[in-house]
Amino acid sequence: MYQVLTREFLSEQGCLEIKSFEMAKERYAAVILYGTKSAMKQFLLEALAHNENAAYVDFYYPVLKAEEQHRFLDALNAEEQSLVTSFEADGQNMYYQLDNNNLPFLAEVTATELLFSTFYFAKEKAVVWGNYGLKYPLFCESGEVLEQYIKMAERNNLLVEIEHEKD
Repeated sequence: MYQVLTREFLSEQGCLEIKSFEMAKERYAAVILYGTKSAMKQFLLEALAHNENAAYVDFYYPVLKAEEQHRFLDALNAEEQSLVTSFEADGQNMYYQLDNNNLPFLAEVTATELLFSTFYFAKEKAVVWGNYGLKYPLFCESGEVLEQYIKMAERNNLLVEIEHEKD
């Protein structure tokens, strides 16, 4: 069972706070990552390992209306449906620990635009904002941290479009 976490918990863990895309572009070093679903999944797995599992994700399924939940579940296979039921619900909270078991699923539903997720990395502070036509904005706390993630992206065959760099 994946225990639901609050936004405050993510802040306490040191995750970057992003209230809007425009605010994030002004505040953080950023690029756009793009490539295949597989390359993005591999990148996220490497980022998870790099952050020593200090990573979180938002997953909106538990706060969707019943009809939206049914539509979402109908698009999944039985194994994926089972995984979805392991995400605990608690009011409007929708943040969870990211791990090697849930990351492939969350990366897939984000890449296919079934439901978008944002991936938060707390050790080397970064946020990967899920997907606009297989383009993923990446925000980092500094240019130095951004360079680490760019190298990871390139190792995983993702292309990098410079959006905005901030030190």
